[in-house]
Amino acid sequence: MQPTYSVPVQQNMSPEARKIIDTISELLQDRSVLKRAVVQCFKRVDKGDESIDLNGLMQFRNVLVRVLQVPNEAFGDLQNAVECFDFDDSGLLDVNEVYKLVKFHLRDYRKQLGGDTSIVHVPCKSIQQAGFVVHKELGRGSQGVAKLAVDASGREFCIKCLPKSSMSASGISEMQDEFMALKNLACEEVAQVFELFMDQQFYYMVGEPYYGGDLMTLTERAVAQRVPMTESWWRDIFLQCCEGLDFMHDQAMMHCDIKEPNIMVKTNNFFKPEIVYIDFGVCRAMVVAPNGMPGGTPGYMPPETIDRRRWVPKGDVFCLGVTMIQVFLGKMPPTGPRTTSTPGGIFVEGCQTVQDMFDATKTRQPPFHLLPNMPGLHELLTAMLQKDVAVRPTASNVLGFQWFAVVESPPSKLRARIDRATTGISKSFLERASLSGEEVSPAVRALRRLQRKLGVNFVSSADADESSEEEAESQTESGFRRVGWSSLSTAFAA
Repeated sequence: MQPTYSVPVQQNMSPEARKIIDTISELLQDRSVLKRAVVQCFKRVDKGDESIDLNGLMQFRNVLVRVLQVPNEAFGDLQNAVECFDFDDSGLLDVNEVYKLVKFHLRDYRKQLGGDTSIVHVPCKSIQQAGFVVHKELGRGSQGVAKLAVDASGREFCIKCLPKSSMSASGISEMQDEFMALKNLACEEVAQVFELFMDQQFYYMVGEPYYGGDLMTLTERAVAQRVPMTESWWRDIFLQCCEGLDFMHDQAMMHCDIKEPNIMVKTNNFFKPEIVYIDFGVCRAMVVAPNGMPGGTPGYMPPETIDRRRWVPKGDVFCLGVTMIQVFLGKMPPTGPRTTSTPGGIFVEGCQTVQDMFDATKTRQPPFHLLPNMPGLHELLTAMLQKDVAVRPTASNVLGFQWFAVVESPPSKLRARIDRATTGISKSFLERASLSGEEVSPAVRALRRLQRKLGVNFVSSADADESSEEEAESQTESGFRRVGWSSLSTAFAA
């Protein structure tokens, strides 16, 4: 059973706006169609460098809007878009970064038109029907309850139980986005999830269980085990944090809410802790709230996000820098009631309001003077906490700092647990014959001919049979007239 939830669009909407909303909704539901469109349009403007600059992005947009039948304004300010999706700070975007950009802007434009529609498919079954037996409750939070469960083989899982009564349709969509992000980003330092389902009362997200708590209690638990917290011990922990962030950015994915509670320790072995990122805030952070601010946590949110009201990849580096120095110095912000005299949080201490925290983030210098005599760590944190985003290092650059160079196994690119671990366009997708111009179906060849009439000029297979193309074109054009966009989807997906 695959229930579908949707939020109705505005009733006073023009037919043109409704058509655009339907087009975007279908594209976002069938991602393979959108990926194919992005790849073909990208190849049309790419000069052979496998990346495009701002001018190339403008050309790409001009091609894509004609193929997708959406207006130019759907993609907003492209200069800002380049900054937000340029994960390696090169001033260029590769095809995966462009795909992320397109997907985000289509969602945002659909919302602007009044069609903030969330179509979500979630299997319906109980925990028992899913094959799990709950053993105990692991913890409670503002969003729900975490329970330890086992399957028929005795393997343990953590099941996050989220009450339906507290979730809107858009919240359900965000939950599904987080599930897909975590599932596709599977690597050793990003939380692994396996299943998402629901019953009459709850949504359930099944993932790996982590037994070591989060970074809020790291030092306390290590002290309890009498762990020597040497420089090399801290270096190994922070290296894992930086490698995990680099992996996310390499997949064109921002976290947008890095802080101590969102980095957990896998096991109770604090002599050699293994860390893992959880709770991606990107789905909320990339959406502007009614007050104009994107999501994120005050006290961690970087200056440029506060000023420009949008996230860029280097913002994650700043958040991680805040987290690292707070954990190292034991200055994590308090979780309960506090006053202006309550210690904790390098940009939270002494603040009474959120605006006070924003001002402190932009003007207050981090307490570097409290760091011990570890020049390499001092250099690293100083760079990560640069208030000027232009001089702050990327996640990849962070791994090249001298402090990490002394480890026995130098930093390296993390490998995904699964071959398809990408939230965007994989190399295997790019290498499909149907994208390279060979062995394409008649429907795709016909689509290319139609696109050439629009001025897109995609190259057909050199050995394509002309009569077959014309016959397919006739059939496809007829289909366009009958049912509109769905035929274009079929042609792309063929």
